[in-house]
Amino acid sequence: MTVRGEITIDVTPEEFINTIHDFDQVYNFDQYLESHKLIEDIGEGMYITELVFKKLLVISRRETLSIIKRFSFDNGIVIMSAVSTEHPECPLKKEPVRATIYCAGWIAVPVDSNKTRAIYINSANPNGDIPNMFKPKAAYTAAGMPKLVKQYIDKRDKKKK
Repeated sequence: MTVRGEITIDVTPEEFINTIHDFDQVYNFDQYLESHKLIEDIGEGMYITELVFKKLLVISRRETLSIIKRFSFDNGIVIMSAVSTEHPECPLKKEPVRATIYCAGWIAVPVDSNKTRAIYINSANPNGDIPNMFKPKAAYTAAGMPKLVKQYIDKRDKKKK
């Protein structure tokens, strides 16, 4: 399953990616996230994280174990990329089902001094059994992540004013 979503938001690319990276803020925009755990900080903007997602209708809980890397470029673009990995602290379990991330992440492109076009891409295999009638709902939900992040940031920043 591969999904893509895009938004334009009134923050810089750095501010946008910092929000996505913040373990405390992620629960405010990802309602399907059950837990988010830093497994290892490798350094230089790279770390391994375990995410566990709640059961959704008849779709059982899912887990991802990913190596994540952040890239910042001179032109202002910031990329956060992720791919599945293995780690001795997180052996494969029967439950939750471990999804495989082939390539996922965010590309934050500056539009002007305080506006960003944020593109979300996720190519993954959820593994396990998902009834065919629920696959479009799962894809639609994943593609809606940029909108959820935008709603959270807009609400958060409105409170600051």
